[in-house]
Amino acid sequence: MNLRRAGLSMAGMCLILTGALVVAQDDPSLRAGRKILGDDQEGHHAVLYQNHARDYVHLVYYNGNSEKGLTPVQAENYISQAKKNLDLSNKSLSNIQAGHPNDPKVKTSIASIQAHHAKVIADCDVVHAECVKPKSDPAKISDGCVDISEQLQAAQNETNALLKYLKVDKLPAPRKLAKSAAK
Repeated sequence: MNLRRAGLSMAGMCLILTGALVVAQDDPSLRAGRKILGDDQEGHHAVLYQNHARDYVHLVYYNGNSEKGLTPVQAENYISQAKKNLDLSNKSLSNIQAGHPNDPKVKTSIASIQAHHAKVIADCDVVHAECVKPKSDPAKISDGCVDISEQLQAAQNETNALLKYLKVDKLPAPRKLAKSAAK
């Protein structure tokens, strides 16, 4: 009788643990914490690098409009970092496209996003050229940075639409996991 009870108890525990695992697998915050592969990883990287590029352009804008101004070395650093991040974003987008070679919507979206990136890179070169002039024009630098920000926003909007089409969820905010009772 005790053996039968122990067997039923074990079966019940296994059933409860299996149910807890199924529920945990459906929790998006736990899914996001796992290793992300494919479109998810590349999509998040594309967005991340676009955001970094925008941040560097904003540094050019705000430092260029400050009392101290922007030194040519700072301008070179910020602009080169913005362009580097756009190259990395394009690489992530190319990896997404490689995973969907026969999907015309993916191909069209990525071509459009990369066209925005190309315009941003060209505009970065113009802003950089203005920044390194002995008597640079703050209005030209500001206007160039605004144009770049608008292009980056358009690229971001299209990237978000692409990720939505590919059913790539945004990453949820990190949260603390419950401490294990076994510790």
